[in-house]
Amino acid sequence: MEFWFLITVLILVVLALLARVVLRGAARLRPWGRYNLDVYRDHLDEVERDLERAIISAEEAGLLRTEVSRRILSADSAAKEQTNDSQTGPIGAVLVLAAIGIAAAVLVYLQQGRPGYADLALSDRIQAAEELRQNRPSQSNAERLTLADPTVTPSDDFLALMEKLRRAVAQHPDDLRGQTLLARNEAALGNFIAAHTAQAQVILLKQGNAQIADYARYAEMLVYAAGGYVSPSAETALTATLERDPAHQKARYYMGLMYAQTGRPDFAFRIWQDLLQQGVDDPSLTPLINAQIEAAAFHAGVEYTPSDVAASAGPSAGPSAADIEAADAMTPEDRKAMIAGMVAQLSQRLASEGGPATDWARLIDAHGVLNRPDQAAQIWLEAQQVFAGNPDALRVLLASARRAGVAQ
Repeated sequence: MEFWFLITVLILVVLALLARVVLRGAARLRPWGRYNLDVYRDHLDEVERDLERAIISAEEAGLLRTEVSRRILSADSAAKEQTNDSQTGPIGAVLVLAAIGIAAAVLVYLQQGRPGYADLALSDRIQAAEELRQNRPSQSNAERLTLADPTVTPSDDFLALMEKLRRAVAQHPDDLRGQTLLARNEAALGNFIAAHTAQAQVILLKQGNAQIADYARYAEMLVYAAGGYVSPSAETALTATLERDPAHQKARYYMGLMYAQTGRPDFAFRIWQDLLQQGVDDPSLTPLINAQIEAAAFHAGVEYTPSDVAASAGPSAGPSAADIEAADAMTPEDRKAMIAGMVAQLSQRLASEGGPATDWARLIDAHGVLNRPDQAAQIWLEAQQVFAGNPDALRVLLASARRAGVAQ
């Protein structure tokens, strides 16, 4: 209420100043009728001078006085009407223009502003963002609010193998290879809570010898398990990754996501812009960044015009179905080398430019032909994240995942 009261007072003050200026200017302007009165009075003076000099007779002078006096009365009446109009006209114009201006200002503020939102200095906003980051929900709380992903439907044989693997790991929890396989395959099934639990055990079993990829994989599983939310636990894993490799692209992306979620879009924009300018190696990152960087730039107050990489992308560099069939005439070694080369080209193009769902599907198919189920499953999972809101794309990807044996 205090804000709107101040706005009302300010509007009234501005209106008063405008009206004063307009009325002052109007008062200085003489209506045209006043100029006619001056002319007629001068005419009367000339009649008197002509009569004194005997240029005209007394009778003619009387007639002229009568006619000029009649015109003076008519001009005086017209001048009074013009004076009234000149006083009311500017006021009406000021009121109309002011009403239009006020309505436009209020409309813009209601659309772009935040009525009732207290003014915050930059330091206060930074402090509020830091408090939000420090007090955000934990990993377990976020997981309770995340719905399970029903899109992954593995084969019965795969499920049977998973049950055996789970029992074996439960009996031998210190088996590093077993925990590694369990983490990877639980992630392939979309069971990210079980996956990050196993991955945490992998890091623990390595006793300080965990690799960069171990921490990065653990952080990503935590994010997936929380439905895309970067929890404090995930931030810790990302920090561990970046301490060992400050240039790790996927960890940098997720750190940017964390900042975007905790009120620091300026940090998020800076990280993502640097990644795009440097060129990303992971094909899943480019579309993820492009989908969010404009919003981050807007909230950070930065003017940003994204490049239309999708429009500029050339023809697909990945292996098509015809390419794979043509490889049947080669020796197994040559065929495998040819497909591997095209897979590398496709991965590189997706990493630098992004690509449609059909290219992702070809990449899954190619990994299936090369007997790389782990890579096919990983691409399938990443593709689901990229095209989560596109049912048509998911159908194309699911068909390729089934052909590769990583989905039912």
